[in-house]
Amino acid sequence: MKKRQERPDVIRALDVRIERARRATAESTVEQPDIARIRSRATRQRARSGVVSVLVVALSALAAAVVWGGDSGSSEVVAGPAGVGQPGATNATLLQPGEVRSIAPAPLSGRSTVASVWTGTEMVVWGGDGPDSPFDDGAAYDPSADSWRLLAPSLMSARNAPAAVWTGDRVIFWGGHARGSDNRDGASYDPVTDTWEPIADAPMASAGGPQAVWSGDEMLLITGFNSTEAAAYDPATDT
Repeated sequence: MKKRQERPDVIRALDVRIERARRATAESTVEQPDIARIRSRATRQRARSGVVSVLVVALSALAAAVVWGGDSGSSEVVAGPAGVGQPGATNATLLQPGEVRSIAPAPLSGRSTVASVWTGTEMVVWGGDGPDSPFDDGAAYDPSADSWRLLAPSLMSARNAPAAVWTGDRVIFWGGHARGSDNRDGASYDPVTDTWEPIADAPMASAGGPQAVWSGDEMLLITGFNSTEAAAYDPATDT
């Protein structure tokens, strides 16, 4: 057989293709991770995290010392300004959830069915029923000072269970029950000046336990037990 003659140009083309394939393979090879370098980096990160954790714990302890601290290392005050440290002499908003504290005794006799409203700074209470007769006096309690003050004498007769609403600047009392009679009159009380003003009589009498809400402009009320009578009082026009 005649020996095959290979052309030089074909050999060169094959050599070029082989070299290109070799280079492509070398470039596509994934670099193996440096295990020692990765371990060193992780160790440094853990060290930094430990320092941060220690700082957080230290700052938390410092904050707790500021809140709870005192000469004896403890305090009756949950939080708040310095100098308020007696039980019951701190603002009610500083109580922890579920915490209970006693308040100062009221200057009023014990009673039931008293009218009460919250003005934003005080709880105003008036009237109520006693063992012998209803009451015609009232008082206001300030939880931030844990103190009471007596209200000026009212314009209403003694009675129990009057309706009461807070308008934003005055407390309006209406109706209520006295022994043997229901009332259709009422009065408004200004806690800033400690003064009373009468209001117009309602077109119906109270029915033992009236209920009222403030709409922003009027006192809306229902007369009480077993009654469907209702009315609205406008303090701007006293009607």
